[in-house]
Amino acid sequence: MTTPSFAVIAEGPCDYQVLRHVLAGFFRDPDIVVVQLQPPVDASGSSGLGGWHEVLQFLGSDRFVSAFERSEVVVVHIDTDVCEEPHFAVRRKTADGRELSTDELVERTIERLVTLMGPGVYEQFSPRIVFAIAVDSVECWLLPLYYSDGRREKTTLCIRSLNEALARQEGFTIDVNYKQAQYYTKIARAFTKWRRLRECAHHNPSLAHLVNELERRFSVG
Repeated sequence: MTTPSFAVIAEGPCDYQVLRHVLAGFFRDPDIVVVQLQPPVDASGSSGLGGWHEVLQFLGSDRFVSAFERSEVVVVHIDTDVCEEPHFAVRRKTADGRELSTDELVERTIERLVTLMGPGVYEQFSPRIVFAIAVDSVECWLLPLYYSDGRREKTTLCIRSLNEALARQEGFTIDVNYKQAQYYTKIARAFTKWRRLRECAHHNPSLAHLVNELERRFSVG
């Protein structure tokens, strides 16, 4: 099949870089067209920092509908680390106090995002929307690239474990207050290998959810 063109609505430029490499690996296409819509990119190519508030606002705006005029598929990313914040409003536990599984949290988050889009908009464009919900953060998706023990399964405090591995193996760490997209580009480049991507997804349920959704939607030879 011909690789579709993608637009990405993400919390930040670092998340976009990870998603771009995931898509390139899934489609086995290093030249895949993946445009960053959120955070916005100016004429010089500079990107804003973004944030989860901006993702939610984007989905409820006319900009979301306009995204489908320029790209065949729109990927919507958000992390669940602050999902219980009032405006996000996704609870981690059931009414009887049971902690949601990763799959359940992903599904509840998707339901929340669909509400923000509006049922009519979602119904119209749902075949062209792919959700990339990272539990707890996209850094968790990167841990299987560096660990072979239980740390590759983590879904909390992932950036701490990631930085421990990066300091040893890459010679740099990520500043949690000023994340640099070039570091994520270097790390996520491994995802452009389909086998490596699939192997990592096996150890992270929310990354697996994205890969499985892509497999369901697209037949890749």
